[in-house]
Amino acid sequence: MIDQALRDPARFLNAGNTLDFSRRGDREVALYALDLLARRSSEEAERALRKWTPQFSAEEASVAWARLATWRRRHEAMALSWFQQAGMAAVNDFQREWWVRAALRASDGKRCGG
Repeated sequence: MIDQALRDPARFLNAGNTLDFSRRGDREVALYALDLLARRSSEEAERALRKWTPQFSAEEASVAWARLATWRRRHEAMALSWFQQAGMAAVNDFQREWWVRAALRASDGKRCGG
């Protein structure tokens, strides 16, 4: 499964029929595939994450949202929303820094000097 996720994370996540979310290992591979996909396409990763979020524990879903926001931190408008979905429990110091940057970018500019 790891090889499949590595080769084509979008296809792996879209197929989904090989995943048994009652098993931690399968959830871990799905999170790995989401992480790989987020590096390539935030839109595809968001769609896949929305589809699979109910299958993850709350903590796993939070981590996935934080990872999505962090990988796509390059000033993507949706990053703030993704960080908010992650919640503080899943965010490390590096991610908090990017969360603040996303919040500043999303503001109207008046509150951040522009």
